[in-house]
Amino acid sequence: MKALELSDRERSLCLSAMATLMRHDGAVHPKERELFDAVSHALGRATPFDDVDTVNIDTIAAEVTDPEKRERLVQLLIVTALFDGDVTAGELAFLRAWSEALSVDEPRMGTLSRWAHGLSSLTQFDLGFRSAMLDRIRRDTWARDGVSGLRHLYGSLFGMGAEDPGLAARFDALGALPEGTLGRVYHEHLRARGFSFPGERGVTMPKQLVAHDLSHVLGGYDTDAGGETEVIAFVAGFISTDPFWYVFAILMHMHLGTRVFGLDPTAHLAADAHKMVAALRRGMRVNRDLYHDWDYWPAFAEPLEAVRASLNIV
Repeated sequence: MKALELSDRERSLCLSAMATLMRHDGAVHPKERELFDAVSHALGRATPFDDVDTVNIDTIAAEVTDPEKRERLVQLLIVTALFDGDVTAGELAFLRAWSEALSVDEPRMGTLSRWAHGLSSLTQFDLGFRSAMLDRIRRDTWARDGVSGLRHLYGSLFGMGAEDPGLAARFDALGALPEGTLGRVYHEHLRARGFSFPGERGVTMPKQLVAHDLSHVLGGYDTDAGGETEVIAFVAGFISTDPFWYVFAILMHMHLGTRVFGLDPTAHLAADAHKMVAALRRGMRVNRDLYHDWDYWPAFAEPLEAVRASLNIV
């Protein structure tokens, strides 16, 4: 996710916009306050929520004119709306009005609307089959492997992938690498949690998504509900294609309890705003897109700390 240069006034307006939405439906949820505090500190303001005034959309529209900043503000407001574990009709109306006033066409608005109206199947379709992540993997797979590749991809996602003993053996051999290497730590990470390698029977993670598990290892993030929200925020920091999809999707999955990622269990209010914001900012410092611009095989034999240093994971 590209870092934006904001003026002091723009930082102040972001916080005022958040406060305006948070107060829109009356009582402010503790998780909303947590998010506000995390964003405030990230913006270098450290401003108590109760000291922030509300703001009129006309003021925002007049003073925030850059299209990218407007889009990022609407996305921040979407996160704010769902951070208490629900999205009300009033919040949806607020988001629609502000999106229209700022001329922002954010596709997740439609997904939120479907979720709020109880259309769970359409919501899952939006989040899964229309996802930036799957679309990129789908296109790469088609270009490289054609129909057979797509068959493996979708089969793997739903736990029905065909076995590939050669590929599985290649991954399993990483366990023989010296202790402390990326490949050895990755191998231990998966085996300790009972996860399968690509190519093994019943695998639910296709080979194209090995980078996700490696992001856990490189970032030191756990695989519980909270850890998944952190690692996806970390990924959103370095990913080059639609980073907001990752933030939105993991919050829908682990904060609102809506299934997004294959067969993974969902959760409710699992996200810690401070940890997520820290992970996002950390990911923004990574010097390449680890999902699409990194060949991890040569790195497996290198010490984990050396790989982290080469990728600027600090």
